[in-house]
Amino acid sequence: HGHVDSLRLLLRSRSRLDALLLGDSHFERLQKHFAPALPRGTVVHAVGGDGVEHLLLRLHLTWGGCLATVHARSFVLLCGINNLIGGMRETPTRKSARCSPAQAAAGLQRLVDLLRAATAAASVTGHAAAACARVPRL
Repeated sequence: HGHVDSLRLLLRSRSRLDALLLGDSHFERLQKHFAPALPRGTVVHAVGGDGVEHLLLRLHLTWGGCLATVHARSFVLLCGINNLIGGMRETPTRKSARCSPAQAAAGLQRLVDLLRAATAAASVTGHAAAACARVPRL
């Protein structure tokens, strides 16, 4: 529940954002190594090894009053690679479900729909490892 709690705190503390980047280790590394270079108003919440289902779960668990109050100009999602090749941080209790590119794209579409429902004015862009799996950009 640590990641859910950190997302709740993030969403409660920053109600106006230019961009909220959500995803897996690619965004996690971006924040770790390039946080000072990110544009002002850009916030990253990412967990290495995440699959689409993990991000969906975290967003559903924080939905209660938090996500609905966020006013972000844009959401950027980058996830799905761990669903295609398996997560690097898999444990017996936390494992990314391997699936086809079409299934990963469908999961990403659910994420896009959830975020669009949270704030109709936001731009939502989803990328699901298109370079290595030919997953369509949504």
